[in-house]
Amino acid sequence: MHFFVRSIKIYYHQGECVVILGRDSRSREDLTEIICRLENLSKGCETQRFTLARNDKGQLGFHVQQDGVVTEIEPTGCSAKSGLIQGSRLVEVKEEINF
Repeated sequence: MHFFVRSIKIYYHQGECVVILGRDSRSREDLTEIICRLENLSKGCETQRFTLARNDKGQLGFHVQQDGVVTEIEPTGCSAKSGLIQGSRLVEVKEEINF
């Protein structure tokens, strides 16, 4: 099985993003070159994906400003246990319901 980069999501400002899609396995080199060129401007910040559970009150255990910056984490909540930290910026939220 061969793995190749199929797309790049570039987040900027307050969570806006640009997606660059590759069309086929030959696009890997092009996308890698784009990443190298972007790294010459800024190392940026790698995104992390978290799956958060709600508590018995339906809360996620953190507070966030309008611009997506996490301002407070409940120390014993699921968010803290998942690794979310104060000062993080939420750039994308997807709600998935699992039964």
